Amino acid sequence: MSPVVFVALYALACAGAFALGLRFFRASEERPGVTVDQSRRFGRLLMMAATALLIIPVAAWLHGDLKLQGLGR
Repeated sequence: MSPVVFVALYALACAGAFALGLRFFRASEERPGVTVDQSRRFGRLLMMAATALLIIPVAAWLHGDLKLQGLGR
């Protein structure tokens, strides 16, 4: 698998994790065993983690440590 395909799949996984976190964050009714406040906190944590995991390869690419052919850097 080429590095560009891997980074694209990685970004897609991060976007999915962010969307899942947003779903938990916007929960308006309690689920069995989970309060709305707990769901909102977990959603916020998941969104922050997904954003951080997406920033890492972008920063490595901009710094020059991650070489991706075909992206001009």
